[in-house]
Amino acid sequence: MLLLFLVYSMFAVVAVQAYGATKFGTRLGPTANFVDWSNAMLAIVQLVTGDEFTDLMDDCSVMPPACTPIFNSANVYGWDGPEYSFGDCGNQYAGIYFVTFVLVCGNVMLNLFIGMILDNFSFITDEVAQEEDGEWSNGASAEQMRALAQVFMLFDRGTTCLPISSLRPLLRAMSKPLGLWDRKKDRVEEGPYSRAAELLIRAELNVILYKQRIERARLERKGLLGRTVTFDFMPKLKAKFTMCVSYEDCVMTLLYWRKPEMVPENVKIERYDKVQEALLMANALIITDFFRWIVARKKKKRMERSL
Repeated sequence: MLLLFLVYSMFAVVAVQAYGATKFGTRLGPTANFVDWSNAMLAIVQLVTGDEFTDLMDDCSVMPPACTPIFNSANVYGWDGPEYSFGDCGNQYAGIYFVTFVLVCGNVMLNLFIGMILDNFSFITDEVAQEEDGEWSNGASAEQMRALAQVFMLFDRGTTCLPISSLRPLLRAMSKPLGLWDRKKDRVEEGPYSRAAELLIRAELNVILYKQRIERARLERKGLLGRTVTFDFMPKLKAKFTMCVSYEDCVMTLLYWRKPEMVPENVKIERYDKVQEALLMANALIITDFFRWIVARKKKKRMERSL
């Protein structure tokens, strides 16, 4: 679009310099002229959209004696005005200018612009022709994204927010590659890789929650007046959950750890610090789970003795 505008502007500037003072004729007149840049651009748009360029070309080719070559006393009998160095004639090169314009702007540039539009909208036909791939080799289809959102809604209770405690059932209900449910085998994927991925996903979501709490505490310390001055707004709390992450954070985290080959390299580089934080959080979760397991084991033994 910018290239098209620049090319049209170049032809408009040339037309203003060459035919800005040319006398009006059959087509050259109030509705199509080159008096200034804006009028020249309007005339060019008319030519590109199908106006007859031959009439304008004839008007811009006018030569003496049908016009005045220079407005001065030497060329105009009885001239008593100021001596000018220009007249209202065109030039013999008008045919070259208009033919070049029609070939370049009317055909090449316009077709290029239309081709760019069709190329940008080609994803519509690609989406129709795309065959669903369970591993998202060419990306997720609209139907797969819709199924992903439907599974998420089973656990968010209408809040668009997932509690951390529901991460494991979410992964087991969500189909691969983001989830652990294998449709072909009709069972949950088990193995060290899936357990490690689940731990790292859980760790990064906890890092996100931790940063959200820090940000909320910072805003609370600023007070209402301070937040108003700096245009900071308190994030809304989901009343049903105390520890939850948004749909966007959840899906992006799943994508980072379950389908890393779809993540651009520059994003992976930007995520370096966050990955380090997630690894530290994963170690903390392992220790926490270990102590919880010890406590649960002791409670179980105590209950068995009492029974």
